Amino acid sequence: MSYAIFKQVLPPTGVEHCLRASFTAADVQNLIVAKTTVLEVYVLRRSATTQDYCLELVLSYSLFGSVESLAAVRFPGHDRDSIMLSFKDAKVN
Repeated sequence: MSYAIFKQVLPPTGVEHCLRASFTAADVQNLIVAKTTVLEVYVLRRSATTQDYCLELVLSYSLFGSVESLAAVRFPGHDRDSIMLSFKDAKVN
């Protein structure tokens, strides 16, 4: 009997998919980035002193497969967006 073993040695560095959504709060703009097997959520913050914008990483998830597509959906009656991911083996999660 043979077994396949997969161990990711280096974290992914290239961005495969990205989108803007209100994921963490209704009044906050988020940048959602999919890097092969990692999903990262950033918050767009405005600096009080320079009036410039900066990105702050707030969430990072390891996934068990490569993301094929990424979409944001707002369901009726909700004030925040939901994230829809599709993988090669699983159609919608």
